Amino acid sequence: MHTASSSPEPLVPVAEPAEVVPEAAPARSHRWARVGVILMGASLPLWPALLAVPFLPLSLAAQGAVVTGIIVVAEVAFWGGAALAGPEAARRMRSWWRRRPARQEVRAAERPAVRGRGAQTLPGP
Repeated sequence: MHTASSSPEPLVPVAEPAEVVPEAAPARSHRWARVGVILMGASLPLWPALLAVPFLPLSLAAQGAVVTGIIVVAEVAFWGGAALAGPEAARRMRSWWRRRPARQEVRAAERPAVRGRGAQTLPGP
């Protein structure tokens, strides 16, 4: 509690000393990022492995359990690795298997779209 006789508080906030971060912290986070990328990469071959399950000599119920297990392990490995690697690594890895437009598709996208019967034609060169 402040009284009228006490000194007024300064108008400019006083900065507190910055925390000292140990030098080993970046190496440790880099190591976990690497583990995360490895986990994300290890989850990818599990998806094609699903194609082999129908050919296993198992009952239908067992095949369903194996498929469910593979899907759960693949998803947990990918998203756990994404959490360890960070958002940049996860975004980069997901972009590797996204479809990129072919050269002709890009050219077609640059042209204006003409739709319908009554569409106006663009003047020629």
